[in-house]
Amino acid sequence: MDQYTKENDSIVEFMKTHFYNYEDFNSLSSNSSVELSIDTIAGDNLDKTPIFDQVSTLTINLIDENDEVVPHNMYYVLTVKVVEQIHLLLTLFLFHTKA
Repeated sequence: MDQYTKENDSIVEFMKTHFYNYEDFNSLSSNSSVELSIDTIAGDNLDKTPIFDQVSTLTINLIDENDEVVPHNMYYVLTVKVVEQIHLLLTLFLFHTKA
């Protein structure tokens, strides 16, 4: 198994077993802020939605040390919410493998 596959599998496993405080971002107003928090899905958090179920995937091609093109997955969650006076709050989380 190559290094990319190992790293990607590890990232996917992490996203399937962890969640972020998405509920805090859903109730965010135009004059407030919230800190990103990531936790394990266990105990009182069993009803939380895994990060994996909220991400989109973008495949990007990177050039390796042998000048070969290697596709890598970039995982991201993009949340846009329109609030008071049509201000946009944009939160972007990138989960990607080492280039």
